[in-house]
Amino acid sequence: MMGRLLSLRTRRPSRMIWAWGLVFFLPVCVVAGIGAYSVDLVPTSRMSVSRTYFGMHIHRADTTTPWPVARFGSWRLWDAAVSWERLEPVKGQWQFQRLDRLVSLAMSNGVEPLLTLGITPRWAASRPDQPFVYGNGGNSAPRDMRDWEDYVRTVALRYKGRIRYYELWNEPTFDELDKGKGFYAGSAQTMVELGRIAYRVIKEVDPDNKLLSPGFTDEGNRLDLYLSLGGKDITDVVAHHFYTEKPEQIAGRVGHIRAVMAKYGIADKPLWNTESGYDIPAAGEALTGKGPKNDMELGGYISRALVIGVAAGLDRFYWYSWERTMSNNWKQGSTANPAVVSYTQTLRWLIGATVNECHSKDRQLWICELGMGSRKGCMVWNAQGTTQWTPPEAWHALQYETLDARLVKLAPGGVIPVGPAPVLVKSDGNLWDPGR
Repeated sequence: MMGRLLSLRTRRPSRMIWAWGLVFFLPVCVVAGIGAYSVDLVPTSRMSVSRTYFGMHIHRADTTTPWPVARFGSWRLWDAAVSWERLEPVKGQWQFQRLDRLVSLAMSNGVEPLLTLGITPRWAASRPDQPFVYGNGGNSAPRDMRDWEDYVRTVALRYKGRIRYYELWNEPTFDELDKGKGFYAGSAQTMVELGRIAYRVIKEVDPDNKLLSPGFTDEGNRLDLYLSLGGKDITDVVAHHFYTEKPEQIAGRVGHIRAVMAKYGIADKPLWNTESGYDIPAAGEALTGKGPKNDMELGGYISRALVIGVAAGLDRFYWYSWERTMSNNWKQGSTANPAVVSYTQTLRWLIGATVNECHSKDRQLWICELGMGSRKGCMVWNAQGTTQWTPPEAWHALQYETLDARLVKLAPGGVIPVGPAPVLVKSDGNLWDPGR
């Protein structure tokens, strides 16, 4: 579990952007003239990064998708054809075969599953004829809450001890704010009622079970409404989907959500990014000017998002998705999938490490200090382009690792080509690998 609080501050001008607390320490990655740095991300609790921080979505793990080579630690079962309308297509007629297979895969690979509740079967829907991408009525609340309670209890009992985390709904919108569009068309009060039932039932089945809030997507208005109506009392973990144009923008979005959590006295609860990611345009698609344009840029986005997420105080980061990012755009015939290499290299750098601070000058050159026992290293990248950069003499830098897993020796005063793909600069001659 990482630190849940964040100090995000400016040094010049000395204006507070966001703060949950101040932490003062002398960074190992000392930079001459550090007063010119404009943005700091300082987790107020520096717990080491666990494997469960690295979450994944896999859509077809039991059919056409081989189990991933990346050793992630948690798995969100969404877009995997195991939502309510698939499990109970007809009232009382359960279809658990696929979810059984997926949970068994999770157990055999040492991965912790998270199940997202919903979507409503048409037979149970209060608005059965309302069009929805997953079938008419799927984004409406149940007509009879007893059907919802039966669904939650049946699933919780079947997977007791194997599924411990339940997310209340995927990306709900509310009639009050969104006019009934999106993955949920109903009132916020009804969503809270669904949450109260789910919370009570999963705790009755196993007190160790945890209920996540719905995974919202906005700047915090929907979460605010949900918590104000009683959701704060039934939330073990706050879920949110942090889709941003650039990875570095994740920190500001986390600040918005943390502010809402603090407003309702749950700032100490874990905050999970239960869905986000980046992708490059598929063959034939036009470039939009937003997001990564090629494999190399995609690898940098992956790594930057994951380390910024830790520094910003996220406790988990579920990447969307293995098939979409790691498989679909891989150029067949290549010796390695660049996205997979970037993901696994970042995983190797971060698991077991602490992220002590990330800071940036003019949001271009970013430096994130990592610690692992007595060993220190700094992830460095330039979000705006590639420059020839010399580590400060005080770093005593001897070598650096690249995101594509190359180890490069560095002479005193040597320069490093720093671009959008982070490098790990070290002051010792050992690989950054604690034997994982």
